[in-house]
Amino acid sequence: AAAKPASISNASKSGGEFEAADWWEEHAETFALARSEWGRLHPGLYDLAANEADYIDPSLRAAVAAAEAAAMAGGPVDEAPLRSLLKPTVVAGVWRLQLFTPRFCAELREELDHAAASGVPIRRPNGMNRFGAILEAVPGGLGMEGAMRHLAHRYGRPLSQMAFPSSVGLRDADEHYGFVVRYRPGEDESLAEHADTEDMGTEDEKLLGEIVAELHGQDYYIIDKFPAAVRPFYTMPDPTDPRWSNSYDIFIRGEEVTSGAQRVHDPQMLLDCAKEKGVDLSPIYSYVDSFKYGAMPHAGGGIGLERVVMLFLGLPNIRKSSMFPRDPKRLNP
Repeated sequence: AAAKPASISNASKSGGEFEAADWWEEHAETFALARSEWGRLHPGLYDLAANEADYIDPSLRAAVAAAEAAAMAGGPVDEAPLRSLLKPTVVAGVWRLQLFTPRFCAELREELDHAAASGVPIRRPNGMNRFGAILEAVPGGLGMEGAMRHLAHRYGRPLSQMAFPSSVGLRDADEHYGFVVRYRPGEDESLAEHADTEDMGTEDEKLLGEIVAELHGQDYYIIDKFPAAVRPFYTMPDPTDPRWSNSYDIFIRGEEVTSGAQRVHDPQMLLDCAKEKGVDLSPIYSYVDSFKYGAMPHAGGGIGLERVVMLFLGLPNIRKSSMFPRDPKRLNP
């Protein structure tokens, strides 16, 4: 079995939660070799096309197969069986359905535990969710690219075309980005149970956008004083209560378009904040040194102009507001 390679410098020492993309790219070959030597616990998970009967909900398989057969025969497609599987949620235009079998869910959890037991770092979905795993074939991912592709093409595409016919065409829904997140049993079950010192998720932000629009007739809202624990070490703590930070986000209809904060300009405070968050500053110590020559209190923000354009114009996808869109399947313009 492969253990975590000792030659790799992992500054966070916490399993790959904080490293940037270049770190993953640099050690991609080593990680792939180590994971290959460790092996897979449930190989069938990586080939959904050959194991649909075990892993895909039977009602969904039957409904998609019937619709596909009717389309191939050139006759009318009865969407009723598929539509009956879509269950409404509290958010308009968002549905839920039973996609996988209990066996798939159980084996996927076991596969994730098996991967974690190897000691090989696992790449997390994003900086706000450090407890999940990317399932795609990217450096640090679990390599379930084939399974995700089959899932997107066989089920994601027809369901999307049926639910959003004006937005999803025959050549759309071709890309995918598979990942899982982890919630704490008995705690992360609803929006109401999020603690004050925890970060907000995408669902929270979108729901808040709907509430603001309903109560105040506004598309815009600003959130400030985020919990200090969820912001970077260089964000200035609130001088009256260190649990919070001098930071903010700006939203349009529940979509974040700007994120900013006051930055720590005192070098000793920078060192203290980094130590408290367990951040190794040795690779960027020149950043701390720059403040020793004197720095005024300052703040700033990053604006997602492409998001702003997308939301202003009501475009269905951010790629339509980008001159050179890039995503997990496209790097070149």
